[in-house]
Parts: sequence; C-alpha cells; structure tokens
Amino acid sequence: MINEKLKELYTSKVDGVKQLANSLDDIDGPLLLKCWEDEYAKSKFKILFVGKECNGWVGYASDNVEECMKRYDNFKLSKNGNRTVFWQYVYWVNSLLNPEQREGNNFLWTNISKFCTLDGAGLEWAVHTETVKHFNCLIDEVKITNPDIVLFFSGPYYDDKMKVQFEGEISFKKVFDDIPQRELARVEHSVLPRHSYRVYHPSSLQRQMKSNYIQRLVEHIKNEN
Repeated sequence: MINEKLKELYTSKVDGVKQLANSLDDIDGPLLLKCWEDEYAKSKFKILFVGKECNGWVGYASDNVEECMKRYDNFKLSKNGNRTVFWQYVYWVNSLLNPEQREGNNFLWTNISKFCTLDGAGLEWAVHTETVKHFNCLIDEVKITNPDIVLFFSGPYYDDKMKVQFEGEISFKKVFDDIPQRELARVEHSVLPRHSYRVYHPSSLQRQMKSNYIQRLVEHIKNEN
C-alpha cells in the first residue's frame, strides 16, 4: 500500500514537474521514493534518511512517475551505486538500530532537494524554492511512510531549504548540552516523529572527526524508545 500511495502522491503533482521543465533548463530529477514494504515493515526502527540532493539522478527533468520510481528501485539504496561516505554512514546507522537487517532494503532515503542541476550540484535558493512551489512532497512522504526515525544528514546550512517544505512551525532543539544545536538538533514538527534529528552531513562528520555524534545519538534513541 505504501508504494501505491506514493505513486498516487507523485502522479497528483506531476504537472508541477512539467512546469519546472518548461521554465528551468538546468534541472535533473525528481527523486521519487520506492519502498521495499515487507523489509521496511519488519524493521525494529523504520528509518527515513534525508540527504541534501543527488549528485546527478535521471539526467533531465522527468514527468514520468514510473520512470523515476524505477530509477530508485534500480539504485537499490546504493547497492547498485557508489558506496560513498554518505551511504557508509546510512548503513552504519541502520546496522546499529536494526542489526538483523544491517544490509537490507529495510529503510528509506530521500533528499531535502528533489532536484539537482544537470551536473549534480545543489540548487540555488531561488531555484530550490521554485521546485518546492511546484513539487513539494516531503510532508506527504513522511505521512505515507510513517517512519519511527527521520535523520536529516544535511547540516545547518540546509535548514532554510527544509523549512520552506513544512507547513506550520518547525523548530530545532539541542539534544546534548555539550553539542551545539547547529551541529546536532532534534527537529520538531507536527508531522515528524519524536525521533527526528538534523546532524552534519557524513562527509563533514568524518572530516571533523565527530563520528561519535552518531554513536551518542543512536544510544539516545534506544534509551528514549
């Protein structure tokens, strides 16, 4: 049922992609979810990981929902792609919270930006807000997939890009007294589950030698659960 509802959601908004394709030359996407429903349902913790944007995806702006969901399916949560630092951390978190499914397709992944430029770069603010205006799906994706945990691997500089996609008040609260809110925060919004957090992108965590944030956050989630 999750995939059927996702397909209905995307189909209802697909005219927005057509408008974007007509008005923007340098745009690639959108990234549309596909859920491996049986594995997802069996997870002790159902996790939605949210990155920044894809480093290249379809190769153009596609208004074909089936094509975009098939692209996600074929990628197999990076099993058929490059296991970058981002994906190493994703599978690490999943293994810590769902050890019996450490290499499974039991979690979900999306990005704050559904689109990127044709060369895989992030969108400028004005372009991002234009894509959100015509194709905003993040809230509905959370409602449909109903995760236990949402982990934004996006860092503080994407907070504004996140905020424009959420209706109503969204706030960022400190989790630990000794870690600045800009580095790790609980994200609070009526649609999000209690365990929703925004932390540095994995490449920044690794570069700044702050991988312990992940271990502390996982223990925090287990203790609060």
